[in-house]
This record gives sequence, structure tokens and C-alpha cells, in this order.
Amino acid sequence: MTTSHRCPCRTLGDRPLLSPVEAAKALGGATDRLRESLQARSRVPLSRRTTISFSRYASLEAPIIRRLVAGESPHDALGDVPLLPERDLATWRAVARGFRELAHSSSRQAQALGWFSVGMLGTIGEMPAAAFARPWREAYDQAQERSVVAPAAVVLGDFLADKLWDLTWLRRGPFDRARMSLVALARIGATILDRLVSEGVRPDRAAAEAVIALDIGSGTDGWSIVVKSERAGAAGC
Repeated sequence: MTTSHRCPCRTLGDRPLLSPVEAAKALGGATDRLRESLQARSRVPLSRRTTISFSRYASLEAPIIRRLVAGESPHDALGDVPLLPERDLATWRAVARGFRELAHSSSRQAQALGWFSVGMLGTIGEMPAAAFARPWREAYDQAQERSVVAPAAVVLGDFLADKLWDLTWLRRGPFDRARMSLVALARIGATILDRLVSEGVRPDRAAAEAVIALDIGSGTDGWSIVVKSERAGAAGC
């Protein structure tokens, strides 16, 4: 079971633990039946040439998740992988600028994509002079009032751990590609976080606002293009 990071109360501050039984009732709806959103095969692709059993993959994944949730460096937790734009800078720039163009609308999701573009471009040293309105700012104000300060690295790591655990990365390719994507998302998130902190935002809140941009941005076709354009290697597996 994973939860959505698009809600401020999920990402900022303490929250009660989930009950699988209650969650199943809520997700089952009127029919009280759960429907799968993704099916993993018995073997998991580590690279284009290598697969391992699901049980072996689970044993590989578990310590990575523990390290991410603890707030360790994603680059250390996920292994030594190249940053995506080092492989295909032109695609990285084009997708980031496309997000930036969309962000001039009044849509909050589009504004989140604007911040995602700020992170993408800032990661390669092209920090835009002007950012965008911060979407759902009022909701984060409320969440901040009832929350205690948490390490920003833990907020980002919690999101990355969920992205790894939910296995949706299988739709885009093997595990080595997913690792590259997650490390890149971590760098984008850190860039957004630093930008917001420089504007006076509390670090854990800055991380939470970065997470919603990461969650929305990483679910787009544009990000799929970036990830799929890379010829990922199996370094560190």
C-alpha cells in the first residue's frame, strides 16, 4: 500500500498510521472489491539483459527503502548512477522548457510543472530568473501550523521510497533506468527546495512543496520521454 504525496497532510507533519483493513474498504467503494493498478511479473528486469526473481528483487529493494526513509543521500542509497541530463542534455532542456511554457496558465498543476522545470533547469545550472506561484500554498500554511519541524531529507526520501516501492517505474523500463530516474528526481527536488529556502520557506515545508512538483512532473509524458531517451547501464546492480 502506498499513499499519494499530492496532499499536504501526507507530506508535511505527523499523521496516523494507515490501517490496511480500513484502506481496503475505502478503495473498494460500493462493490467492496479491490482492482489491481499494476501487475508485476515473477521476474523483475534489472537491465535490458538481466532479470531476477521477484523475491530476490524484494531483498534488494528493502535496504534501499530503509535508507531513503531514514533520509540518507539518494545517490548513496540507490547506487552510483549517472545523472540523466549527462546522457541527453537536449531532451532534458526541451522537456523542461515545455513544462515552463505550460506553467503560465492559472492551473495549479501547471504551476507545479513550472516548479518542476525550475528544478530541471537549475540542476544543469540554468536557474530561471523568475519562478511561479506556489500551488496549494494555503493548504501548506495550514499543514505547517499543526506540524513539527522534520528533516527535509526525510520528506524527500519518503517520497522516493514510495516511488520505488509502488513499481510503476516498470512501465518505463528496467530497474537500472528507475534508479537513474529517482536520483534525477532527488536532484530536481533538492534544487526546488534550495530555491524555496532561499525565499524564506521552512526547509521541511520547502521539501513538501518540492515533492508535489516531483509527483506531478514525474507522472507526465514529458518525464517518460526523458527517462526512456536514456540508455541506462547496470552500474551498481
